[in-house]
Amino acid sequence: MSGPAGPGTEAAGRPDPAGQQDAAGRPDPAGRQDAAGRPDPAEPADLAERAALAAALRTGTAVSHWAARQPDSPAVTSPLGDRTFAELDADANRLARVLRRRGLGPGDAVALMVANRPEFAVVLAATQRSGLRLTPINWHLTAEEAAYIVDDCEARAFVADTRFAAVAAGAASRAPAATVRLAVGGDVDAFEPFADALAAENGAPLDEPVLGGSMLYTSGTTGRPKGVHRPPVATARLQRSIVPPFGYEPGRSRHLCTGPLYHAAPLAFSLVGPLSAGPPQSCPTSVTSRRSRTSSTAQRIHST
Repeated sequence: MSGPAGPGTEAAGRPDPAGQQDAAGRPDPAGRQDAAGRPDPAEPADLAERAALAAALRTGTAVSHWAARQPDSPAVTSPLGDRTFAELDADANRLARVLRRRGLGPGDAVALMVANRPEFAVVLAATQRSGLRLTPINWHLTAEEAAYIVDDCEARAFVADTRFAAVAAGAASRAPAATVRLAVGGDVDAFEPFADALAAENGAPLDEPVLGGSMLYTSGTTGRPKGVHRPPVATARLQRSIVPPFGYEPGRSRHLCTGPLYHAAPLAFSLVGPLSAGPPQSCPTSVTSRRSRTSSTAQRIHST
């Protein structure tokens, strides 16, 4: 007896363009419903709209999808700045052009050492639509430890927060292949200002967006940290799987991020998921206690 169809696949083995299935494994053309019979807030009820979001996920442009539908809705809010979906989308397009102009193309790597702030989301959205491989770096590391990751992931670009200027500069000096260096929020020695680089570029949609991937690193408790590569196809699958369980309602839900975004779980569940689903994300710059992290994880806040 055959097992259930895989994610995004009909029972007959054909792709499900909307990424949703009914109980029998067939595409659900009517849209899912919750226990009260309301349309499932995790996906738009209209099949064409769900298919449009699925298509956007395949090209790394979920933020663009929501920017076209709710441009003035907040995408990221934080003490270090905010972005609406339209602003985040435009900045992602600008950064994609910055990196392309400096020689990066699909398959190249970008290292990121930035605190929880809007620029983290900008870099994520830009790499997702440029075919680039993103490696966030734990900003608690020493310069030597960070340099190992920047070099090992074969980063050609390194985006760093001025908050970690000394570590970032030290890491960059040991990673000569990362010739494109952008400083967020202030100065980092031998880095170009992130905001200035973006200001010189156009925020219009990219002509041919290409889905990117990621390579996160283990903690290295048994030796050197090891890169775990998630190719683009796995990235799209992850995005589709994250959205439904949270029951987000675009325009109403808010997601509170209480962990560092360089970590795999907050990155997936507190940034990739919310930005794919359409609700805004609140991004504290630090976490004060384990209790606050535990009690607030995956919290959904409805605006009034």
